[in-house]
Amino acid sequence: SSQVCGDGTTANDTSGIVYVVDVVANAQKAGCGQAGRTVQFYFVGANLAVMHGAARTQYVETMVRAREDGIMVGRIWALGEGDGTESLDRQGTLFRTGPDGWNEAAFVHLDRVIAAARMSGMKLIIVLANAWADYGGIPMYLRWIGHPDPAAYGASDSFYTNERARELYKEHVRRVV
Repeated sequence: SSQVCGDGTTANDTSGIVYVVDVVANAQKAGCGQAGRTVQFYFVGANLAVMHGAARTQYVETMVRAREDGIMVGRIWALGEGDGTESLDRQGTLFRTGPDGWNEAAFVHLDRVIAAARMSGMKLIIVLANAWADYGGIPMYLRWIGHPDPAAYGASDSFYTNERARELYKEHVRRVV
């Protein structure tokens, strides 16, 4: 059996799972399925280069074009950690400029990107950290806590176990969310 649900249709299968098909907005709309049942959201998604680099200034056009191409969910970065030694261009895209420093312009840009996604009808997956040094990542967190060799094999384990590293990351999450 099926029913209209939000912008899509639910279809019940024999396992008791409710599948939401072709839903663009509000997949968890009240009345879609029954309490205690799983709603699965199928979508077409893409990484969107709107937070760093040259395409940063074209975020509205990128979102609109992606949506026109059928992209329903975009993945963006709300990350970028530095220590103040980066080029001026790179510093402009950092969210953090040290363990105690913040780049307010990056948060303002994130707000604009979120608003553009909403305007175009797109949902976002916002990545808050990564493991790579290109944008700071776990190696920068480890430098901030004084790790002797953040690039060494297995060093990233300290990010997950060191209380100070965990607290620095939680500060970022609190600030973004």
